[in-house]
Amino acid sequence: MTNSKHAKRLTGVLLSSAALGVLTSVFVWKIDCVPLNPAVRAKITNTLELPGAAVGLLAFPEGIHTGHGSVGFAYVATGVNLALYSVLWLCVFQLFVKIKRSCWQERSKIRPLGQSESARPEDG
Repeated sequence: MTNSKHAKRLTGVLLSSAALGVLTSVFVWKIDCVPLNPAVRAKITNTLELPGAAVGLLAFPEGIHTGHGSVGFAYVATGVNLALYSVLWLCVFQLFVKIKRSCWQERSKIRPLGQSESARPEDG
């Protein structure tokens, strides 16, 4: 694979994972519109927002009640959640590529019907 093809593929994967990270964050934000039991909806929302809140509490120990820290807390929590979900989507893409490559490698090892091992041309 040439460098320009590799760079284009990498750019596409990074942009796709960033876009899906944004969409995942929007989904978490809009989950209140889903007709679920409020207790279930609150548990789902709290679980999905937990990483950003945990890092936000490291930066602002009093949470949103630190005076001017409420805006900073929101920025930190949102940024961490966006980054986390983008990285998770990037891992999913890389896992998909790895599985796809291993399937192609296994497929290339299969001999056509009727071809013996001795009749197979050498790879070297």
